[in-house]
Amino acid sequence: MDAITKILGTIFASFVTCQLLFHFVSSWFSAKVSPDFNSLSLEKKIEWNSRVVASCQSLVAGVFSLYIFIFDEAAIADLLGGNSSLLNVNIAISTGYFIFDLLLLIFYWRAIGRIAYVIHHCTVLYAFCLILVLLSWFRLIVTLCTTERNTAWSCTILSIVAMFEPTVKEGVLAYFGNFRLIVELSTLIFSQRWFLQTLGYSKYSEAYVINGLLMTVMFFVMRIAVIPPFYFFIYCMYGTEAYLRLGLLIQCSWISSSVVLDVMNVMWMIQITRWWVHLIKSH
Repeated sequence: MDAITKILGTIFASFVTCQLLFHFVSSWFSAKVSPDFNSLSLEKKIEWNSRVVASCQSLVAGVFSLYIFIFDEAAIADLLGGNSSLLNVNIAISTGYFIFDLLLLIFYWRAIGRIAYVIHHCTVLYAFCLILVLLSWFRLIVTLCTTERNTAWSCTILSIVAMFEPTVKEGVLAYFGNFRLIVELSTLIFSQRWFLQTLGYSKYSEAYVINGLLMTVMFFVMRIAVIPPFYFFIYCMYGTEAYLRLGLLIQCSWISSSVVLDVMNVMWMIQITRWWVHLIKSH
């Protein structure tokens, strides 16, 4: 079984697991641990189940990402081109989840649809697919074209591919894709906050305030504080041999997808800050 088959198999398994959690496991488990679940409206149950799946994914992806970030020597040794089986599996699992959640947002748009989530998921999926499979598709295109005789169309395609194809192996920037997944640990706190609100906890209750503190600290540390050193690293790498080996497509994709995600994170941080200001004033 080649690498791409394993990756696609992991993505599919992750997608199916998310479906099972959403349609069967979450409702059964939630009714057992929270009697109030059965009294929720259909829209609330849909969002409840989607957040249970999100919590499971954020826990798995966050723990794996933190372990890889600290202990995966193969990835740490080459930050731009380093790769490992565990790293690819973690990104593939998250890819399966984001595909599931994107389709869920579209299918239940009236209940849980958010344009910001769609933009976020599409950006992440583009970056992850580029890391996992697009480079192999480049190689496949080159192979198919070179088997043809020197026809005009094959020469044209090869010329276009040559402009964008990197000279590094599959898994390029996988370490930074994994680094982005560490922030999923903060998603776990966000989901718990929604559960508290749905179950009728007061905004001034101890559980709600503690959750707000944890959410603010984790969000700032994992999504905001890392922005300056991240772009400083890109600045230091710009123009180096390792950076040039990435190719134009990956260079542009790396920077543009990071900017989109970080702009969204800053906007969400502003919303969190406004919530604290409102809470302090009203209290």
